[in-house]
Amino acid sequence: MLIMSFSLILHSSSFRSLAIFILLFIIISSAYVLSGERRRSSSPSAPSIRHALMKIKTRTPPDMSLMLSEDPHMFSVVPRHFLPEVKNPCWYEEYHGDGSSDPYASNLFGHYFHHMRGVFQRLRRTFTKHLRVGDGGELYRFRCLPYFYIIGQPKCGTTDVFNRLRLHPDVRLASLKEPHWWSRKRYGIMGSAGGVHTHYGLQDYLDLFDLAAADIQDSSSHIITGEGSASTMWDNNAWFHLHDNSTEAEPPLLNQDFIHGLQPDARLIVILRDPVERLYSDYLYFGVSDKSSDDFHVKVSESVMMFNGCVQHSSLRSCVYNRTLYNAMRIQDSRFKGALLA
Repeated sequence: MLIMSFSLILHSSSFRSLAIFILLFIIISSAYVLSGERRRSSSPSAPSIRHALMKIKTRTPPDMSLMLSEDPHMFSVVPRHFLPEVKNPCWYEEYHGDGSSDPYASNLFGHYFHHMRGVFQRLRRTFTKHLRVGDGGELYRFRCLPYFYIIGQPKCGTTDVFNRLRLHPDVRLASLKEPHWWSRKRYGIMGSAGGVHTHYGLQDYLDLFDLAAADIQDSSSHIITGEGSASTMWDNNAWFHLHDNSTEAEPPLLNQDFIHGLQPDARLIVILRDPVERLYSDYLYFGVSDKSSDDFHVKVSESVMMFNGCVQHSSLRSCVYNRTLYNAMRIQDSRFKGALLA
């Protein structure tokens, strides 16, 4: 019935003209799109790193003894086994103060992050309440590590996931969304390209979870905590400050090695995105002004060619972690190279 009605309509002159106009419009539009596709296919394309990715080999996890020798203090503070009655990785740590001293006075996060001062002020008011007295009169404080780590790439929505998880009644997130402790702060590195400054100790990091620890200790064994430092996944540049950097070298230990050594059951939340879209979003967000798609294309093409040149005579991983290559690239972004091994 519908076909017959449409056929009758086409027999009128006005609707016949309209149909002819629509048909011509479709033909012209199709020709324009096809010609554009031919122009794009004939233009020089960006170099590919696909051949390099095919050479990647499974990395052998380092021996635990190597991690112990690298950071013996961390493994002496955190026990090998956590309290079985709570879901989050927590334990009781002996406190050597007298209960009246300020346990957060030397915390570097409190010194350099203004909003953390209010958090620590709140914790000071109830600190002695949460101390437990041992059989010999010694004092113990309740300590926790994150149950989960949000380690997805930047510009992939990690902040959105962090804020959504905050709404869950059994989740208490770190007082600082991205402490960057595993990748930078514990080595004394302030940024992805910064030099070495004051080292943030393990106690400074654990203090970020004291609000969650207080809730776990007071009310619920089901509460968990976590943090969202995206750099934990891709930023291993700290090794350059600790070991020699040669073209054949790669970090003997990565961030994930220490986390796994300390917390074999840690949950990792990884958020990824189309790599080209992600890098372009990152390019627009960071760096200098006067940006354009053409500038982005040129810089990425040059960087890919430099990277391909490196993998011709060195291993893929050694090129990813090569600091000299990183500094020479037009897009100086650890995420650009680190994403290859994510």
